[in-house]
Amino acid sequence: KIPFDFDPNFDTFWISPDGSKILLGKSGRNIFLFFLQSDDFLSTGEIQSLPYLFLPRNTQVRKVLWSNRDSIAILAGSIEHGEQKTGIFTLDLTSGSGEYVFKRSGEEGVIDLALSPDYKTVAVLREDSIVLRSYADWTDLLTVDIKSPMHALWRTNDSLIVAGKYYSA
Repeated sequence: KIPFDFDPNFDTFWISPDGSKILLGKSGRNIFLFFLQSDDFLSTGEIQSLPYLFLPRNTQVRKVLWSNRDSIAILAGSIEHGEQKTGIFTLDLTSGSGEYVFKRSGEEGVIDLALSPDYKTVAVLREDSIVLRSYADWTDLLTVDIKSPMHALWRTNDSLIVAGKYYSA
């Protein structure tokens, strides 16, 4: 159960790979993390401060990546002064401290993200390239120059399909 009315016209949700957590997107800009428990009707568990992300009014969630190691990346986009703007927010649930915080990366100009099937590599699509990064720490592994990529799909852990404005590879 969630503490809000769910409106399928405006609200979305993402379930963790292990099924124990949910990210709830209210109206596309308010993001809440909840831990799911099947016996919460009788539970008197501990008080816990859960992370919350409030995006500006002109910003929408475009993509959520959630690894099997409980690391979350959110690609959000907006239009500012007639131009597309993007930002990436990350949340690491592996710390074990119980204090979870969404962190914004300084990276902008991201078109799309694609996570490999083994959750180890993320493809970051930019206007003129694709950057392959380690998903654990976001360090660059490889940069491939490609003009106007639009979408990427991992076939295997070592094979990536890219669809672009001018060609697909």
